[in-house]
Order: sequence, then C-alpha cells, then structure tokens
Amino acid sequence: MRGFIRPLAHVDMMAAAQPFVSGAISKTITCPKPRRSPDAVRTPHAIPEKMVKAVALYRDGSKLSQPLAASYLDVGDGD
Repeated sequence: MRGFIRPLAHVDMMAAAQPFVSGAISKTITCPKPRRSPDAVRTPHAIPEKMVKAVALYRDGSKLSQPLAASYLDVGDGD
C-alpha cells in the first residue's frame, strides 16, 4: 500500500515532537479496518503510554465522509 503510514508511526512522531510543544498536537489517525490487526489493538494503548495528547482515532470506513482512506481501491485505468 503506497503512502500509508502505520498508526503506531503517527503516535511515535507525535511523541517525538510533544516535548517541544507547550500545548497539544492535534492529529486524526485512521486505523486499518480489520478489527484484530496489530495496529488496531496496540495504538489506543500506546497513546497514553507515550504521553501523546489530542488524538482522534478512527477505524477505516467508520465515517460516511472521512477525508482519507487507509485502504486501496482498484478502480481500473479508465477504460
């Protein structure tokens, strides 16, 4: 999957920057759809462990109008 950043990588990036910011870094993270994927299980626990603030965590496809999708759809080449 091109261009996809693992949800735990988002948390790690925020944790690296958080000590240098007096407030919170607001970030929306989209987790993959499979309910038992390792990232879907670990990410909610990693957020408070790494002292990250202001995270909105969504499962891919859970919102009718989500801005980004974590899955890849093959729509063909326009033929």
